[in-house]
Amino acid sequence: MSLLRAFLIAVLAATFVLPFNALAARSQDATTDVTALISANLPVTGPPFTMACWFKAPDNAVEHSLMFLGTAGSNFQYHCWLTASGNVSGNPLTFYAADTSNTAVTVTNYNTDNVTWQHACAVGTSTTNRRVYLNGVSSSLSSTLRAPGAQNRFMVGNAALVSTNTGNGQSVAHAAVWNVALTATEVANLAAGRHPYTVRPDALVYYSPCEGDTTNEVDMVANRSTTTTSSDKAPQPPLLRGGRR
Repeated sequence: MSLLRAFLIAVLAATFVLPFNALAARSQDATTDVTALISANLPVTGPPFTMACWFKAPDNAVEHSLMFLGTAGSNFQYHCWLTASGNVSGNPLTFYAADTSNTAVTVTNYNTDNVTWQHACAVGTSTTNRRVYLNGVSSSLSSTLRAPGAQNRFMVGNAALVSTNTGNGQSVAHAAVWNVALTATEVANLAAGRHPYTVRPDALVYYSPCEGDTTNEVDMVANRSTTTTSSDKAPQPPLLRGGRR
């Protein structure tokens, strides 16, 4: 093969191939978590951090957890989740922070057709600065002081709360965590289809495509061991741009 031909093939591959894009996603059942990391394996333990993923969810009058950072068996947690229209008016995407009580920040009107993939992002800049984004659109600023204690559980697709089961048919793909607070522009780039690898890669500490092809999902950043239970494959999450690392 000539050097010119090899060069042209490499250029075309870099231009048109979208590596590391999941062809399926995890669809969560009603009782168990999709992915759980515990104790020393946590990607972050508090602010600053950013959690983001793509999701779709049905309108079935229950809560749909997307990503969770908190303490198992406690309601003192950072938690990015969905509350479906049956139990909360306006279909809000909600980012909770809690110590002795909850503070919620929301963006309303996520799509509940369980077909449309949407982008969710929770940004915790500090204990007094939190925002949630739906498809790149920001909530107002939540500035109430909330300082959760030591975290021991990170989950995708469910939450380790005292009494709330939040795995109820939602699908999650391309879950990612950064140990910095992403800017509004960076969140908008993710919502526009940029791969997490291309947004602040120096601060990316967790990424899983949530493909549903293996028993345990893979953290592509740190190769952490995860636990994945009782979830199904959901077809065709968004294809993202720039997945090569």
